[in-house]
Parts: sequence; structure tokens; C-alpha cells
Amino acid sequence: EIHARILPFNKKASDGSVFPKEVILKYLDSEQCRFRLTTKTCLGGITHINRDPSKVPSNLIAVVDQFLLTKSITHYVSEFYIDHVDGWLCGVLKFFDPSLFEGTPTAEDIKFVTGLIKAGVALPVSAAVFAKWNGNICVELLDLTGVDITLSPGFEGAGLLLNKRI
Repeated sequence: EIHARILPFNKKASDGSVFPKEVILKYLDSEQCRFRLTTKTCLGGITHINRDPSKVPSNLIAVVDQFLLTKSITHYVSEFYIDHVDGWLCGVLKFFDPSLFEGTPTAEDIKFVTGLIKAGVALPVSAAVFAKWNGNICVELLDLTGVDITLSPGFEGAGLLLNKRI
């Protein structure tokens, strides 16, 4: 398990989007958030490549299902919490046991990422969200489907907190 800063309150992302604190808090109290956490379906992998609509082979397949096709899931978010001091939505990421996927690229991806973490690499992360917007301002966070490892996070400071492990 490792903690991560995921979304800051009221700060602009590289694309200009902003998530107000009250919108994030409302999502954390939602049935959809509880569903994601209890079913372990707030999933993540390496980069956002698995969330690219152009990579989905058919319009019958949801973009979020691309993960299932590529089999490149490395972790899930087990809980969310608020860092009120610095103003962030944070989460606890749990990496899957690579032995469950032995002999597959998934096992290698999990070993690769956890190896980087053990070597002290503070990897950035980026959230995958479905939301309603008023311009660049998020007015309703409908779903947070995952948190991916990336070297190009949407928000400066989003990433793994190596000093906060359980």
C-alpha cells in the first residue's frame, strides 16, 4: 500500500480544469464512490493509454473497459481521504500480487512499478474522471474510475507519497 495525492482543491490542471473542494467532497459522499471502493473498481495502470477512446475497437465497448482488454491493471484505490492542510484529495493505492498473473505482461507491469517505488522513485499520478463542467470548472464529479501512474500528471504535485506507507 502507498498513499498518493490525487486531486488538489481549486487549482488549475495543465489543461486548465479545476476541481472545487465542495465538488470533491460531494463525490466522496456518493453512492458511486462507495461502489468503486467496495468493489475495488477504481483501478489504475501505467499511463492513461488504456483510457484512450481511439484505442477502443468498437463503440459497443466502454472506454473504461479498455483496461480489461489490455489486461494492464496494476493497482486499485482502497480508500480516499482529504488532506485538509495542503488541500488535496488523497488515496491509498494497493498493488495486486504479481503472482496472481504470473507469466503475463500484467505481472511484469506490477513488478516494474513496485520496483521503482522500492527504489525510491516518487512516481506522479493522474486521475481518470467523468464529470460535468461549466467551462473549465468541474460542477459535478460523476465518477473517479481510476488513478494511473504517469510521468505527465495533470496537476503539479500529484503523485505517490513515499513517506506515507501503511
